[in-house]
Amino acid sequence: MSETISSRRQFLGRSVLGLFVLSSGGALVSACGGEEAPNCTHPPGLTAAQGTQRTALHYLDHGTDPNRQCMKCNFFTAGQTAAACGGCALNLGDVSPLGTCDSFAARS
Repeated sequence: MSETISSRRQFLGRSVLGLFVLSSGGALVSACGGEEAPNCTHPPGLTAAQGTQRTALHYLDHGTDPNRQCMKCNFFTAGQTAAACGGCALNLGDVSPLGTCDSFAARS
């Protein structure tokens, strides 16, 4: 029976440690110089019209084609930092610099 209690304690200890590591992963990435991509999927102040426009243009917060990211689009206005959400002239509200939509227009 003492083996069972010891195993449970080890399991619980490892579980708590694992949860701590998972929950602090973002801080660890930032501390190492990496930056997490911003989550601009539901930015504060997004209007119904902007939500409709996002749907119509198939906006994605993280595009799969690095050549068609918002930060490389003519309609994009950068945020306060390179990793912050920026603006879009197509009435999409705040968008991720790593995002994309169907109306991408490469900067010239």
